[in-house]
Amino acid sequence: MWFYAKNGEQHGPVEADDLRSRLKSGDLSNGTLVWREGMAQWTPLGEVLELREPVPAATVEAAPAGETESVPSPSQPQPATRMVQPSPQLVAPVQQNTMALVSMILGIVSVVFCTGGFLTGIPAIICGHIARKQFRNSPTPQTGEGMATAGLILGYLMTILSILVIVAYIVFVVVAVGSAATSASPMPVPSPSPSLAP
Repeated sequence: MWFYAKNGEQHGPVEADDLRSRLKSGDLSNGTLVWREGMAQWTPLGEVLELREPVPAATVEAAPAGETESVPSPSQPQPATRMVQPSPQLVAPVQQNTMALVSMILGIVSVVFCTGGFLTGIPAIICGHIARKQFRNSPTPQTGEGMATAGLILGYLMTILSILVIVAYIVFVVVAVGSAATSASPMPVPSPSPSLAP
């Protein structure tokens, strides 16, 4: 099974025949990077011998009637056939996007330890957006889009919850102070008693 890179994204797995038909239709080019398990790095499709168009088998002409085709006997020397060994393809494995991993970890930490959106949620959002930009601009495919998405969701969730908690706390304090001020009745001030003249 093969993977290929197109528009900065990894696609696959697909069969070798599918890659050949996409190359023939113009959907892929000889410069499209491809990779499969066992290869050291991504390689342009045109440089991978296995994916080149197979050479059609030579047509065998039928012998005229009455003639038999001679089959070489084991004692006859056979022409030497030279086997060309394909050079090993050096293809790098798909790389893990570090910012996506950091985004997911920060998002999980913000939920598990209730650190709030400001301490780890906002950094999770920032790292998630950086990772998504790196996915779009990377010349080779990277893994971790799901981690970046998880980090973004958890980061936004915890940031919004933190804002709601702060707003609720402020409303609670304002209501508590206001009700304390209105519930306290003013103490009557005793008027001075008239002094009796002797």
